[in-house]
Amino acid sequence: MAADNLYDLKRLFKFREVLEGLDAEASPHALISDKPLGITKGAVGVLSGSFNPPTFAHMELARRVKESFRLNRVYFTISRVTIDKERVEGLVLEDRLHLLSELTDPLEWASVAVVNKGLYFEQAQAFRSQVGGKAKMQFIVGMDKVLQIFAPRYY
Repeated sequence: MAADNLYDLKRLFKFREVLEGLDAEASPHALISDKPLGITKGAVGVLSGSFNPPTFAHMELARRVKESFRLNRVYFTISRVTIDKERVEGLVLEDRLHLLSELTDPLEWASVAVVNKGLYFEQAQAFRSQVGGKAKMQFIVGMDKVLQIFAPRYY
């Protein structure tokens, strides 16, 4: 990551526009923010998180899952609505998107996406409209999300 890109205001304003264009009340929708989509079949992974901040552990998790399950692409996905993290401290969404795009720029198999919904089934609907009906989608989750998925309080 080049130091001169850390304060790229043009890029940060682009991310602000992307975020403002996502209506949390609308039907599930995903925006691929950095690279052409081009996936209509094969397998894609969705690693959804708050990425506050994005870490090398996120990158390594995605890389290993990509290799193990032969994914064509992994989407590092941030939602405007993050379940259980509605009151976010730390980096604002634009900064997290910027850092993710800097980390994924050199990786031809990785992209950054933004969704307007926080639940996985809604995100699956949003991505299905983007990647097509023949692509196999796999959600990639860390241990913190596994515990959340099985917690009765969410159901």
